[in-house]
Amino acid sequence: MTGGAGFIGSHLVDRLLADGDEVIVLDDFSTGRVENLAHCEKDCRLQIHCVNVSQHDRIREHFVGVNRVFHLAALADIVPSIQRPLEYLRAGVDGIMGHDTSYSC
Repeated sequence: MTGGAGFIGSHLVDRLLADGDEVIVLDDFSTGRVENLAHCEKDCRLQIHCVNVSQHDRIREHFVGVNRVFHLAALADIVPSIQRPLEYLRAGVDGIMGHDTSYSC
């Protein structure tokens, strides 16, 4: 799952773990918070990786053998998205679709 440390993503992590699923979280923590996952970080079915979804060479390995991907990576807040629409497009759409950006953990 991309964006698993965000508000919505962390709740989906909780649900998937409760359902017995194994979960891989890919998040650069630019808007997500590690505190959102702290209560379940010791669960052996959860892997958390600090990586930006636009870094395809770093995320590709995490998709091997994966059955489903929930893409929730995005920048938060409405007003900044209006002020900086290209930055929000790159983070939420272009990154996972194959266009590189310059974020880092």
